Amino acid sequence: MKNTTKRPLLSSPGSIGNLKLKNRMVMAAMGSNFAGKDGKTTEQLEAYYEERSRGGLGLIILETSAVSWPAGASMPFMLGYSQDKFIPNLQSLTARIHKHGAKVAAQLNHSGKIAQEDTIAGRPIPVPSIPKSERSDMFGLLTQDEIMNFIKAGGPDGKGPRYHELTITEIQDEIQHFVKAAVRAKKSNFDAVEIHAGHGYIFAIAALIFYYLLYQSELTPRWISVWGVIAAILVILANLLEVTGIASGLMILYLPIIL
Repeated sequence: MKNTTKRPLLSSPGSIGNLKLKNRMVMAAMGSNFAGKDGKTTEQLEAYYEERSRGGLGLIILETSAVSWPAGASMPFMLGYSQDKFIPNLQSLTARIHKHGAKVAAQLNHSGKIAQEDTIAGRPIPVPSIPKSERSDMFGLLTQDEIMNFIKAGGPDGKGPRYHELTITEIQDEIQHFVKAAVRAKKSNFDAVEIHAGHGYIFAIAALIFYYLLYQSELTPRWISVWGVIAAILVILANLLEVTGIASGLMILYLPIIL
């Protein structure tokens, strides 16, 4: 892309730690729904991101992707990182992005209580504690098509999400899902990894725990016990740094940390 910007700083080289970028223009993660039903990339998805790279971006942060796919997915067409079978397609994607000079980060996620694909499939959804069920007053604002989507999201029995409290073993399992997904991202030639920590997703649990521990006067034994989740998050970070060796390219979305 010919440099015609009126803002020279924006088009000048930048870096995140040791990750060197040709300019400071970054595409934030946005769900495209262009992935395949099998969790793999498609020609549409790869062409979409290649075109953004060709347009001159310095860094592309890929859309949210499921470390435990098909579990933990918040969209019907979401990339998976849960098995090695996804690596060849991801390698094709990163090669097409790199061809035009952009760097690319994988955004890793488990959608936790927001994992609508788990609800639709009737899969159990791990949460730190069972959320209270509250009646919504928004249906009067929705179209018929939107209401039908809500009915679909009620699950196979129409009773909604099947939440269950995380056990210590499951916390350890989720740590490994993130770690192994990061390893696959590295093998797929991603330049960085971003951990999604917003919207009530699994990784956002830490913020909720701190809120309850700091501002709630009455804590149940369950909430006190989830200090273990904070420790789990620190273990995830330590493991990611150890197994990927991309300390300069590890980013946390919605937490003020860049490692």
